[in-house]
Amino acid sequence: MRLITAPSCPSSPTRVQAPDRLPLCVGLVQQRWHADEATLRAELAEGIRLAAEASARIVFLPELTLSKHPGNVRAARIFKADASRSGTA
Repeated sequence: MRLITAPSCPSSPTRVQAPDRLPLCVGLVQQRWHADEATLRAELAEGIRLAAEASARIVFLPELTLSKHPGNVRAARIFKADASRSGTA
């Protein structure tokens, strides 16, 4: 697992007075999908833990976190060609 952090929070060019609270630190977890659910959950938990230790107050996970993304499988048919033949393209 690799942790990448931003060097610092840039100051706002439109702010006219000093902020009254700290910037919101967010974490993003990106990982490859594992067929074994326990392995997948353990890797996600490790990513969340690392982000929290780096001061993240909110951690975002990938869409479809616990299921394989359908974009990983090549389509069996060419849907655009099918649509053209039906006259709906």
